Amino acid sequence: MQKKMTRRAALTGAGAGLLIVSPKTAFTAQANSAVSFGVIGTGGRGRYVGDFMVKTPNTRLAAICDKFPDRIDLGKTHIPGAANVPAYRDYTEVLGKADIDAVLIATPVYLHPEHFEAAVQSNKHIYCEKPAGADVAGCKRLLRAGEKANKQKTIQFGYQQRFSPEYLTAMDYLKTGRIGDMKLMMSYWVLGGTPPKPPATPLPAGPASEEEKIRTWGRWEETSGGPIVEQDCHGVDTLNWFAMDVPPVKAWGTAGRRYPLSGGDWKTDYHNIAFYYPNGLEG
Repeated sequence: MQKKMTRRAALTGAGAGLLIVSPKTAFTAQANSAVSFGVIGTGGRGRYVGDFMVKTPNTRLAAICDKFPDRIDLGKTHIPGAANVPAYRDYTEVLGKADIDAVLIATPVYLHPEHFEAAVQSNKHIYCEKPAGADVAGCKRLLRAGEKANKQKTIQFGYQQRFSPEYLTAMDYLKTGRIGDMKLMMSYWVLGGTPPKPPATPLPAGPASEEEKIRTWGRWEETSGGPIVEQDCHGVDTLNWFAMDVPPVKAWGTAGRRYPLSGGDWKTDYHNIAFYYPNGLEG
């Protein structure tokens, strides 16, 4: 399952996972030319996806970017060919390069709207890590930017379930009626281990806290959106996809109580969301 459900499939599959614009072909370029791309954010996800992009046919790594030198060094080590291309600490320098066709945005979630908007304004093809943003305002900002994008450009988000053979088979069963009329869908996302201890106080304001905010964005709801936004967006996307991309008309959510663990850590037992779709389908 792990090998089948890769970002390589998302990058080379027919169509794109979550397209805001739908060009005739993905990553359009002149015939027989490679698509040049830059990696913005060389943390764990940027290095992982960047590796797949380098290994995708007809692509060429042109630049990497990260705010921190140690992350740039990791990018050079783990992304094939990255040691031989320019490295930047300011993402706008990558976007300003006319010879770069596309960008991978793999920065902290709360920065996605800003970086996405700038990439649209720079007229790039965009592969952006999920989710769109950490809050409603950020997501709306990103959507507004997407609506203004060049319609000849491809915009895709990292929802790889739409390219997994198992999920595609299930969708085929739905479309062909092999399982009858669907009434209820259920999606699970199980997180193992113990989450980090929540901070005693909110993140302090000012430049001094910016590095901590970026490096530890996954610990803070304001920068990650929380576990449902940051992780279970995969499950939510799958439900909406199986509902034939008709959005739900109503939703409600619950969560289990947080309880303490040894060592001062804590755990939330569960999160649950119910969706109601126009045709009576529930998820």
